[in-house]
Amino acid sequence: MRYTDSILDALRLQGDPSADALMHELIEHGEVEHVSELLGSLLRSDTVIPSDFPARVQAWLHANSHLPDGVDTEKMVRAAAHFAKHAFSYAVVLSTSSLLEAYAARRGVEVLTFTHRLDYDTKRRIAETTQFYLNVQSPHVFEEGGQGIANILKIRLLHATVRNLILGSKRWDIEDRGIPVCQEDMLGTMLTFSGVIIRDLPKLGITLTAEQAEDLLYYWCVVGQVLGVDPTWMPRSVEDATVLGERIAERHHEPSESGRRMAASLMEFMQSMMPAHLFNSMVPVLLRTMAGDNVCDILGLPEHHFQHVSKSDYLVREFLIPLNLVGRSLLAGGAMVLNGGHRSKFTLPTSLDANFETHHAGWRDAVYALMTYMHQQ
Repeated sequence: MRYTDSILDALRLQGDPSADALMHELIEHGEVEHVSELLGSLLRSDTVIPSDFPARVQAWLHANSHLPDGVDTEKMVRAAAHFAKHAFSYAVVLSTSSLLEAYAARRGVEVLTFTHRLDYDTKRRIAETTQFYLNVQSPHVFEEGGQGIANILKIRLLHATVRNLILGSKRWDIEDRGIPVCQEDMLGTMLTFSGVIIRDLPKLGITLTAEQAEDLLYYWCVVGQVLGVDPTWMPRSVEDATVLGERIAERHHEPSESGRRMAASLMEFMQSMMPAHLFNSMVPVLLRTMAGDNVCDILGLPEHHFQHVSKSDYLVREFLIPLNLVGRSLLAGGAMVLNGGHRSKFTLPTSLDANFETHHAGWRDAVYALMTYMHQQ
């Protein structure tokens, strides 16, 4: 087995050497104030990379602004095209299964709690996650003039800054949690953007061919390298990714107060989108159907009793509403999310406009597929 405990334990003590070295350089040259300024700028900015970053940061960006050598562009193009065609369904998986898988990992989720971000503004975190996915998975973002690499490096710098500040606080238990935003956790995050999508899209009626699944995994392995993940431990196949995901779940999925708070906050946010709260009871159904009972039990989400509900058109119409609202809130062009009293624009890349699933029948197809899956369980 590639992913033994000894290997994964070692990865918990590894961060991102290149980006971390940049942080050390800033400190060694008396530019420590730039570390906190860098974090604040990254969090506040809606642009890709602010132009007033220190010269050392700009030099690092220039040195890392490229894809790995030998990238298979045909695979990348195919993966981006599949996402563009099924963007709504991808967003549903991202905002349910992917987030909940991340919350269930006790050690990794503590980084978000430590930085006091997600618990304060669930809406912004969901929008940021989906916006990042859109920015790096949409067609043409890695072509000349595209902003894919710049968007990835912005997150990479954010990780390095957070890692530096958390370790500098002397309040982080490395023996228990490992390095903040460590290699194992970055691998896990990459899987929530790829392996979890591959696993759960069929619940929405989208069955990927073997080639499509491998293309999606390959795409995120490339993104992961630009993001600072050691390519040595990237999964080599969908089967490899499945094994890695299972190993990470075995090692880290366990109840935590932070995970429960964040999952409850996600559920409450979704329920807040329901008109007059008429469909609140369907949100746990959605979350449990997408993420599974084990993850939802770990996170303390309420149970549902779908098996006792009849297969009626009424239920399909009822379930359609929360799915529609989740999808529209995450993908509709120009959607806005609150951030500390300020408004930050959420944008849909123009490359998705022609394929964006806004027709009501497309939404209904996804719901019928999900209902069928639920009845088969």
